[in-house]
Amino acid sequence: MGPKMLRFLCVEVALILIICLLHLYPIINIAVDQHSQRCLENVKVAALIHIKPNSQNIGRGDLVFWKPFGPLEYVKDEYIVKRVVGVAGDLLRISGERVTINNRLVATGLPSASQADLRAHVFDKFEVIPSDQFFVLGDNPLSYDSRYWGYVAYSNIMGTAIALF
Repeated sequence: MGPKMLRFLCVEVALILIICLLHLYPIINIAVDQHSQRCLENVKVAALIHIKPNSQNIGRGDLVFWKPFGPLEYVKDEYIVKRVVGVAGDLLRISGERVTINNRLVATGLPSASQADLRAHVFDKFEVIPSDQFFVLGDNPLSYDSRYWGYVAYSNIMGTAIALF
């Protein structure tokens, strides 16, 4: 057996081992949003990367995912994906139907409040986002997100997501 054939076999064996490991210990899932009203309007398919970044490496604009818990336990999807708009130390203000982070408008309206027969002022807040907590939103105004149920703790985040299309 020549050196080229030996190198070829080594590469093939390595690829087979990597495929088997990824199958046994998946670090990437593909998530498809099949809801008619998508929370992230421009994200139909996302790659969920099961490598938890350091909390300081999660920034505004990042997509993060976690398993449903607490007020979201009713969600039948395996994971929830939302966009981070506020990180620890940011100034959050929810006043009426306006949501600002560091005095920058990030969302308007609380459409899900009326469905729960609640008035917008119930959600009013003016506070600094605590350490290891993230304020997340969907791109769709109808998204059920941190405006209603609060922060997502770093301990619940399983990884980041990349929008594929």
